[in-house]
Amino acid sequence: TLAGTHRAPGEGGLDVRTRHVGHYLPALAQKAPVATRIGATAVLTLLLTIAILVHARQGDAGAWLLALIGLLALPGASALALSLVRMMERWRIPPVTTPRMDFSAGIPDTCRTVVAVCAQAGDAAAIERLREELEVRYLGNRDPNLRFCLLLDLPDAASETLPTDDASLAQARTAIEALNTRYAPDGDGPFMLLARPRTWSVDQQAWIGQERQRGQIADLNAWLCGARERFLLTAGNTAAGAAMRYVIALDANAGLPRDAARSLVAAMAHPLHQPVQDDSGRVLEGHG
Repeated sequence: TLAGTHRAPGEGGLDVRTRHVGHYLPALAQKAPVATRIGATAVLTLLLTIAILVHARQGDAGAWLLALIGLLALPGASALALSLVRMMERWRIPPVTTPRMDFSAGIPDTCRTVVAVCAQAGDAAAIERLREELEVRYLGNRDPNLRFCLLLDLPDAASETLPTDDASLAQARTAIEALNTRYAPDGDGPFMLLARPRTWSVDQQAWIGQERQRGQIADLNAWLCGARERFLLTAGNTAAGAAMRYVIALDANAGLPRDAARSLVAAMAHPLHQPVQDDSGRVLEGHG
């Protein structure tokens, strides 16, 4: 029975994942049992090897030569058999569809999301290319509850600052402000810029963006939670940062197909994907 499902978990009720009916439904698609896959692979390997030996025997191969051919044929036959089993498994078992919420009418206010593009500042042409690609991602994924953030690191250097840093940051700021002016003249633009200072890397013996892309995402998460001191420069519409619930992280060379952001948010927001954590914060089920 699902009685009491609307009580709080501390009062004996169910959490957001177990309150969803999908939690109690068997998976629509399962992989074949391991024993079945192993057995099918072994049988196919044996049949392929026998076929090779029969062909060799018809060519008057002797016993020792047949044994050698059999040993040499086994690895190739097993690889082919495994590929055939996997192919048949894909034909027999339909793919699993990721549960998603219906956000066809748009992303709700409770699921505001920032699309963060991790990049490194280069010359003027490179920064202009980053601006163009950020604009393309936005045009294919327009939504009032989506923000597009350029996470920028300065180029690696032998010193903490370079004479070209100010010009690069100024160009990036101007580019983001121009995008906001073009698409949101009322001031509530979808674009923002967060640029980090260099830090000394003992491993690489150079001044770099701390922990590179991993560090960029960690600093962005901290910034969204209120730690604003990690960035050298912030520009654009940064006022809505505290309202962001999800982050979609992209490499600078990664595209974002039309409406892909909405689909990703719809999957993240589904109750079955909500994280279940232990006392230490480690995610046991769902997604963090």
